[in-house]
Amino acid sequence: MASGGDVFVHTCLVIDRARELIDDLPCPKQVTVMLAALAHDFGKPATTEFIDGRLRSRGHEEAGVEPALSFLDKLNIHTLDGYDVRAQVVALVRDHLKPGEYYKKREEVGDGAFRRLARKCELDLLYRVAKADSLGRNADWVPRAQWYGAEAQEWFIEHARVLEVESRRRRRCCWAGICWKWALNRGRALERSRGRCTRCNWMDAFVR
Repeated sequence: MASGGDVFVHTCLVIDRARELIDDLPCPKQVTVMLAALAHDFGKPATTEFIDGRLRSRGHEEAGVEPALSFLDKLNIHTLDGYDVRAQVVALVRDHLKPGEYYKKREEVGDGAFRRLARKCELDLLYRVAKADSLGRNADWVPRAQWYGAEAQEWFIEHARVLEVESRRRRRCCWAGICWKWALNRGRALERSRGRCTRCNWMDAFVR
């Protein structure tokens, strides 16, 4: 790895950097970022190979999903104060390289790519995990001239903010009124009508 240590050392550094980036978040999202920082490289043991004179872990982000799920099962992690910590952690593990990838292809990546990614995970949290991952390569023994920055991650979150997709904003589905009217006209209880919107397929006739 770039810091000159192993995955354990890198993970410890990532956790330290992540802790510095979460003070403005509510508790459930703080927990999410910290768990994702801890689990982000769980896929490396299964994917690391010596290729072209270097250790590489191609596909480790996808390979990390199952170990992350197993880890969350052991901790019995699901939701916290109504926030789906489990789903977000898994998504952050799977996509933690995306900010860097988007940055490298920034001349080609369109707004639609950001919007599609925002449906999978919260981009503000992804930014924090990816930034911690980048800065977590900067061990004390690495010369400062070789330290990694966070230019890619800052570009990523700035673009997400311009598009207003950096966080999960609940907005009314344009069909919500029709959904409720449909339920009321048939004399059904509102509680039983939840999730029945075939246009948006989201609980309570909302989309995120």
